[in-house]
Amino acid sequence: MDGVDELEAAWRELRTTSKPGVSLPHLAADALASGFDSPSLRELAGLGFRDELEARRLLPVVLQELGRDPDLAVDPTDPRSQVVPWAVVRTQLAPDLVHRAEQALAVVRRDLAPIAGRVGRLTLFWSGRSDDDGDPILEVGFDDEPFLGSWCGDPQEFSSGVDLPHLVQLIAASTQECIMETFQSYWPTCSLHRRGLHLPDWDSGLGDSGWPAWHCRAAPGHDVALVGGLTEAPLY
Repeated sequence: MDGVDELEAAWRELRTTSKPGVSLPHLAADALASGFDSPSLRELAGLGFRDELEARRLLPVVLQELGRDPDLAVDPTDPRSQVVPWAVVRTQLAPDLVHRAEQALAVVRRDLAPIAGRVGRLTLFWSGRSDDDGDPILEVGFDDEPFLGSWCGDPQEFSSGVDLPHLVQLIAASTQECIMETFQSYWPTCSLHRRGLHLPDWDSGLGDSGWPAWHCRAAPGHDVALVGGLTEAPLY
């Protein structure tokens, strides 16, 4: 297997399992050392550890420049190959669902504003599947790149067929996982105790406010802000 074969295998693994088991820039550097060359291959080889989203974006471009067809490396029957950007699917969904999903997305984006320059713009995707009630199952990602999952499993998908507060909670939870796995950092954190915040357990309900809150578990435990209100005055 030559260097490009390894890049092609990584693309297949990325699209069908969730995450490549090796560094994409490292594979690109090996391919360069083996005599392969292209502008995007050199760019990919120069990326750093925290440039995973950019590496994922570049990989199919590299394969095309080197004469490989990225689509041939993907099993079209695999559900992970069916992820559809929100901008494409929103016109095909019920208007009330679209309105509720975009409201919830805007709420979570408010809390992301302080780090948006580092992680990118939070976006929604349709997984290509629906739940038993026929409601689309959604996912999140950044800068129009879907989060394809962690080392141990698929991304945290969620049904769109819930009310606004619960949809906010689901999007926030998926965003937390995406940031942790993609950028190796906790979000959000308690400025008072400098530790990661938590959302309420699904079964515990939303409390008196009827809205999910970011909770710090540092003794004795306290709510920091309602989701969407992190940049406003804290609750404590």
